[in-house]
Amino acid sequence: GLLVLNQRCTFAFLDYNTKNSSMYRFHYIWKTALPEKTTNFSVDPFRKSRIFIYGRNTNFFMILTLDKSRKSIKSASEQLFLSNNLVFQDAQFSIHIRNYIIFMTEVKFMLFNVDHSIVISIPHFQKASSFLHRFVQFPSDDSKILCFHKSGSITIFEVQTPFTLSSIAEIPFTQQDQQLFMYCLSSLRDDFLACVYSPLGVTLFDISTFKMVSILPLWSDKTTTFTTNGMNYAIGTIKGYIIYGNLYKPDEKAVFQISKKSITFLSIVPNKHLIYWATDDSIGEIDTGFRRVTIFPKHCLST
Repeated sequence: GLLVLNQRCTFAFLDYNTKNSSMYRFHYIWKTALPEKTTNFSVDPFRKSRIFIYGRNTNFFMILTLDKSRKSIKSASEQLFLSNNLVFQDAQFSIHIRNYIIFMTEVKFMLFNVDHSIVISIPHFQKASSFLHRFVQFPSDDSKILCFHKSGSITIFEVQTPFTLSSIAEIPFTQQDQQLFMYCLSSLRDDFLACVYSPLGVTLFDISTFKMVSILPLWSDKTTTFTTNGMNYAIGTIKGYIIYGNLYKPDEKAVFQISKKSITFLSIVPNKHLIYWATDDSIGEIDTGFRRVTIFPKHCLST
Protein backbone atom coordinates (compact mmCIF):
# COMPACT_ATOMS: atom_id res chain seq x y z
CA GLY A 1 0.00 0.00 0.00
CA LEU A 2 0.89 3.67 -0.25
CA LEU A 3 0.38 6.64 2.09
CA VAL A 4 -0.34 9.86 0.18
CA LEU A 5 -0.66 13.47 1.34
CA ASN A 6 -1.71 15.99 -1.31
CA GLN A 7 -1.54 19.78 -1.40
CA ARG A 8 -5.20 20.04 -0.31
CA CYS A 9 -4.32 18.24 2.97
CA THR A 10 -6.13 15.05 2.00
CA PHE A 11 -4.37 12.09 3.61
CA ALA A 12 -5.05 8.66 2.08
CA PHE A 13 -3.95 5.03 2.09
CA LEU A 14 -4.00 3.45 -1.39
CA ASP A 15 -3.72 -0.19 -2.31
CA TYR A 16 -3.54 -1.78 -5.73
CA ASN A 17 -4.02 -5.09 -7.47
CA THR A 18 -2.97 -6.37 -10.87
CA LYS A 19 -5.08 -8.30 -13.33
CA ASN A 20 -2.01 -8.85 -15.46
CA SER A 21 1.66 -7.96 -15.32
CA SER A 22 1.25 -4.50 -16.83
CA MET A 23 -2.07 -3.19 -15.49
CA TYR A 24 -2.57 -1.65 -12.04
CA ARG A 25 -5.84 -0.64 -10.42
CA PHE A 26 -5.46 1.68 -7.45
CA HIS A 27 -8.21 2.09 -4.88
CA TYR A 28 -8.62 3.97 -1.62
CA ILE A 29 -8.64 2.00 1.62
CA TRP A 30 -9.42 5.24 3.44
CA LYS A 31 -8.96 8.98 3.03
CA THR A 32 -9.41 11.84 5.45
CA ALA A 33 -9.02 15.60 5.54
CA LEU A 34 -6.22 16.85 7.79
CA PRO A 35 -5.90 20.32 9.34
CA GLU A 36 -5.11 22.83 6.60
CA LYS A 37 -1.70 23.64 8.07
CA THR A 38 -0.44 20.08 7.41
CA THR A 39 2.49 19.86 4.99
CA ASN A 40 4.56 16.81 6.04
CA PHE A 41 4.30 13.46 7.79
CA SER A 42 6.72 10.91 9.29
CA VAL A 43 6.07 7.22 10.08
CA ASP A 44 7.39 5.73 13.32
CA PRO A 45 10.14 3.22 12.27
CA PHE A 46 9.51 1.11 15.41
CA ARG A 47 5.71 1.19 15.29
CA LYS A 48 4.52 1.50 11.69
CA SER A 49 0.95 2.28 12.74
CA ARG A 50 1.97 5.59 14.36
CA ILE A 51 2.21 8.69 12.16
CA PHE A 52 3.39 12.20 13.00
CA ILE A 53 2.03 15.14 10.97
CA TYR A 54 3.09 18.78 11.12
CA GLY A 55 3.06 22.05 9.24
CA ARG A 56 6.35 23.40 7.94
CA ASN A 57 6.80 27.09 8.86
CA THR A 58 3.94 26.71 11.37
CA ASN A 59 3.83 25.58 15.02
CA PHE A 60 1.19 22.86 14.44
CA PHE A 61 1.70 19.10 14.95
CA MET A 62 -0.35 16.01 15.77
CA ILE A 63 -0.09 12.22 16.22
CA LEU A 64 -2.26 9.77 14.25
CA THR A 65 -2.61 5.98 14.46
CA LEU A 66 -3.58 3.33 11.92
CA ASP A 67 -5.61 0.33 13.00
CA LYS A 68 -3.98 -3.09 12.63
CA SER A 69 -5.68 -3.82 9.30
CA ARG A 70 -4.80 -0.31 8.04
CA LYS A 71 -8.44 0.20 7.06
CA SER A 72 -8.93 3.34 9.13
CA ILE A 73 -6.98 6.09 10.85
CA LYS A 74 -7.70 8.05 14.01
CA SER A 75 -6.21 10.86 16.08
CA ALA A 76 -3.93 9.78 18.92
CA SER A 77 -3.60 13.35 20.19
CA GLU A 78 -5.31 16.68 20.00
CA GLN A 79 -3.86 19.37 17.77
CA LEU A 80 -0.60 20.42 19.46
CA PHE A 81 1.48 23.57 19.02
CA LEU A 82 5.05 24.67 19.66
CA SER A 83 5.36 27.51 22.14
CA ASN A 84 7.46 30.72 22.24
CA ASN A 85 6.71 31.64 18.60
CA LEU A 86 8.79 28.72 17.31
CA VAL A 87 7.88 27.17 13.94
CA PHE A 88 8.92 23.90 12.32
CA GLN A 89 11.61 23.70 9.67
CA ASP A 90 11.94 19.91 9.81
CA ALA A 91 10.76 17.04 12.04
CA GLN A 92 11.23 13.26 11.89
CA PHE A 93 10.75 10.24 14.10
CA SER A 94 14.13 9.27 15.49
CA ILE A 95 15.36 6.15 13.71
CA HIS A 96 17.55 5.23 16.71
CA ILE A 97 15.55 6.20 19.84
CA ARG A 98 12.13 4.66 20.40
CA ASN A 99 9.12 6.92 21.08
CA TYR A 100 10.95 10.15 20.25
CA ILE A 101 10.56 12.68 17.43
CA ILE A 102 13.33 15.13 16.55
CA PHE A 103 12.03 18.70 16.05
CA MET A 104 14.04 21.39 14.32
CA THR A 105 13.18 25.09 14.15
CA GLU A 106 15.36 27.85 12.69
CA VAL A 107 17.29 28.14 15.96
CA LYS A 108 16.65 24.97 17.99
CA PHE A 109 16.78 21.19 18.05
CA MET A 110 14.27 19.47 20.34
CA LEU A 111 13.20 15.95 21.31
CA PHE A 112 9.50 15.18 21.69
CA ASN A 113 8.48 12.18 23.81
CA VAL A 114 5.38 10.75 22.11
CA ASP A 115 4.11 8.77 25.11
CA HIS A 116 4.25 11.69 27.56
CA SER A 117 3.93 14.68 25.16
CA ILE A 118 7.05 16.29 26.63
CA VAL A 119 9.38 18.53 24.61
CA ILE A 120 13.07 18.63 25.60
CA SER A 121 15.51 21.19 24.17
CA ILE A 122 18.77 19.79 22.76
CA PRO A 123 21.81 22.06 23.15
CA HIS A 124 23.68 22.40 19.88
CA PHE A 125 26.96 24.15 19.14
CA GLN A 126 27.74 25.32 15.61
CA LYS A 127 30.14 27.71 13.88
CA ALA A 128 27.62 28.85 11.25
CA SER A 129 25.47 31.78 12.32
CA SER A 130 22.71 31.08 9.79
CA PHE A 131 19.28 29.57 10.48
CA LEU A 132 18.73 25.81 10.44
CA HIS A 133 16.83 24.36 7.45
CA ARG A 134 16.82 20.53 7.13
CA PHE A 135 18.52 17.61 8.88
CA VAL A 136 19.50 14.05 7.96
CA GLN A 137 19.75 10.96 10.16
CA PHE A 138 22.02 8.05 9.20
CA PRO A 139 20.62 4.49 9.56
CA SER A 140 24.01 2.90 10.20
CA ASP A 141 25.43 5.65 12.44
CA ASP A 142 23.57 7.02 15.47
CA SER A 143 26.48 9.29 16.45
CA LYS A 144 26.01 11.91 13.72
CA ILE A 145 23.36 14.23 12.31
CA LEU A 146 23.87 16.32 9.16
CA CYS A 147 22.25 19.74 8.96
CA PHE A 148 21.60 22.06 6.02
CA HIS A 149 21.42 25.77 6.84
CA LYS A 150 19.31 28.35 5.03
CA SER A 151 22.45 30.20 3.96
CA GLY A 152 23.77 27.10 2.15
CA SER A 153 26.19 26.06 4.91
CA ILE A 154 26.36 22.36 5.81
CA THR A 155 27.23 21.07 9.29
CA ILE A 156 27.91 17.60 10.66
CA PHE A 157 26.94 17.37 14.33
CA GLU A 158 28.29 14.70 16.65
CA VAL A 159 25.74 13.37 19.13
CA GLN A 160 27.38 13.52 22.55
CA THR A 161 26.34 12.32 26.03
CA PRO A 162 24.27 13.72 27.62
CA PHE A 163 22.25 14.46 24.47
CA THR A 164 23.99 17.47 22.90
CA LEU A 165 25.03 18.24 19.32
CA SER A 166 28.50 19.59 18.62
CA SER A 167 29.78 20.64 15.19
CA ILE A 168 32.70 18.49 13.96
CA ALA A 169 32.78 19.51 10.28
CA GLU A 170 31.35 22.37 8.28
CA ILE A 171 31.17 23.84 4.78
CA PRO A 172 30.54 27.58 5.21
CA PHE A 173 28.19 29.56 2.98
CA THR A 174 31.17 31.37 1.44
CA GLN A 175 32.03 28.07 -0.29
CA GLN A 176 28.51 26.68 -0.68
CA ASP A 177 25.93 29.38 -1.42
CA GLN A 178 23.42 27.26 -3.34
CA GLN A 179 19.77 26.91 -2.28
CA LEU A 180 18.82 23.32 -1.32
CA PHE A 181 15.71 22.06 -3.12
CA MET A 182 15.62 18.40 -2.05
CA TYR A 183 17.86 15.59 -0.83
CA CYS A 184 17.72 11.79 -0.74
CA LEU A 185 19.90 9.50 1.35
CA SER A 186 21.21 6.54 -0.63
CA SER A 187 19.32 3.34 0.18
CA LEU A 188 22.45 1.35 -0.66
CA ARG A 189 24.97 3.17 1.53
CA ASP A 190 24.45 6.12 3.86
CA ASP A 191 27.84 7.74 3.35
CA PHE A 192 26.51 9.35 0.14
CA LEU A 193 23.77 11.95 -0.13
CA ALA A 194 22.13 13.00 -3.39
CA CYS A 195 21.11 16.69 -3.30
CA VAL A 196 19.31 18.98 -5.72
CA TYR A 197 20.51 22.59 -5.54
CA SER A 198 19.33 25.68 -7.36
CA PRO A 199 20.95 26.74 -9.60
CA LEU A 200 23.84 24.23 -9.28
CA GLY A 201 21.97 20.99 -10.11
CA VAL A 202 22.14 17.40 -8.82
CA THR A 203 25.17 16.74 -6.64
CA LEU A 204 26.57 13.61 -5.01
CA PHE A 205 27.81 14.53 -1.55
CA ASP A 206 30.40 12.21 0.03
CA ILE A 207 29.85 12.28 3.81
CA SER A 208 33.19 10.61 4.59
CA THR A 209 35.25 13.29 2.81
CA PHE A 210 32.63 16.04 3.28
CA LYS A 211 32.91 17.03 -0.39
CA MET A 212 30.68 17.17 -3.44
CA VAL A 213 32.19 14.56 -5.73
CA SER A 214 29.83 14.80 -8.71
CA ILE A 215 27.70 17.57 -10.21
CA LEU A 216 25.04 17.24 -12.90
CA PRO A 217 23.73 20.63 -14.11
CA LEU A 218 19.97 21.05 -13.86
CA TRP A 219 17.71 20.65 -16.87
CA SER A 220 16.68 24.01 -18.34
CA ASP A 221 13.23 23.58 -16.79
CA LYS A 222 12.16 24.15 -13.16
CA THR A 223 12.53 21.04 -10.95
CA THR A 224 9.37 19.90 -9.15
CA THR A 225 10.36 16.50 -7.73
CA PHE A 226 13.39 14.25 -7.35
CA THR A 227 14.10 10.67 -6.30
CA THR A 228 17.04 8.27 -6.18
CA ASN A 229 17.66 4.64 -5.28
CA GLY A 230 21.30 5.29 -4.42
CA MET A 231 22.56 4.44 -7.89
CA ASN A 232 20.19 6.12 -10.34
CA TYR A 233 18.19 9.33 -10.08
CA ALA A 234 15.06 10.80 -11.66
CA ILE A 235 14.14 14.49 -11.87
CA GLY A 236 10.63 15.75 -12.69
CA THR A 237 10.04 19.23 -14.07
CA ILE A 238 7.25 21.78 -14.25
CA LYS A 239 6.89 21.31 -18.03
CA GLY A 240 6.39 17.55 -17.78
CA TYR A 241 9.91 16.26 -18.45
CA ILE A 242 11.60 13.40 -16.57
CA ILE A 243 15.40 13.18 -16.62
CA TYR A 244 16.85 9.79 -15.63
CA GLY A 245 20.52 9.00 -15.10
CA ASN A 246 23.36 7.48 -13.09
CA LEU A 247 24.61 9.42 -10.04
CA TYR A 248 28.14 8.09 -10.48
CA LYS A 249 28.29 8.57 -14.28
CA PRO A 250 26.91 12.06 -15.04
CA ASP A 251 27.16 11.55 -18.82
CA GLU A 252 24.68 8.66 -18.72
CA LYS A 253 21.18 10.14 -18.87
CA ALA A 254 17.90 9.98 -20.79
CA VAL A 255 15.13 12.57 -21.12
CA PHE A 256 11.42 11.76 -21.47
CA GLN A 257 8.61 14.23 -22.15
CA ILE A 258 5.69 12.74 -20.25
CA SER A 259 3.13 15.53 -20.28
CA LYS A 260 2.68 19.26 -20.65
CA LYS A 261 1.75 19.36 -16.97
CA SER A 262 4.06 19.41 -13.94
CA ILE A 263 5.49 16.09 -12.67
CA THR A 264 4.30 15.69 -9.07
CA PHE A 265 5.63 12.24 -8.08
CA LEU A 266 8.51 9.89 -8.98
CA SER A 267 9.64 6.51 -7.66
CA ILE A 268 12.37 4.21 -8.99
CA VAL A 269 11.95 0.40 -8.88
CA PRO A 270 15.51 -0.73 -9.67
CA ASN A 271 14.97 -4.49 -9.95
CA LYS A 272 12.30 -3.93 -12.63
CA HIS A 273 14.07 -0.98 -14.33
CA LEU A 274 10.92 1.09 -13.87
CA ILE A 275 10.12 4.64 -12.87
CA TYR A 276 6.59 5.33 -11.63
CA TRP A 277 5.41 8.91 -12.22
CA ALA A 278 2.36 11.09 -11.71
CA THR A 279 0.96 14.45 -12.75
CA ASP A 280 -2.21 16.11 -11.47
CA ASP A 281 -4.38 14.10 -13.86
CA SER A 282 -2.43 11.01 -14.91
CA ILE A 283 -0.11 8.26 -13.69
CA GLY A 284 2.18 5.86 -15.50
CA GLU A 285 5.56 4.20 -15.75
CA ILE A 286 8.78 4.38 -17.73
CA ASP A 287 10.62 1.20 -18.69
CA THR A 288 14.18 2.56 -18.60
CA GLY A 289 15.59 -0.52 -20.30
CA PHE A 290 13.40 -0.19 -23.41
CA ARG A 291 12.99 3.63 -23.06
CA ARG A 292 9.22 3.08 -23.17
CA VAL A 293 6.62 5.37 -21.56
CA THR A 294 3.24 3.95 -20.49
CA ILE A 295 0.28 6.05 -19.37
CA PHE A 296 -2.19 4.04 -17.29
CA PRO A 297 -5.86 4.27 -18.34
CA LYS A 298 -8.05 6.60 -16.29
CA HIS A 299 -9.98 3.69 -14.78
CA CYS A 300 -6.81 2.44 -13.06
CA LEU A 301 -7.42 5.03 -10.34
CA SER A 302 -10.80 4.53 -8.69
CA THR A 303 -12.24 6.85 -6.06
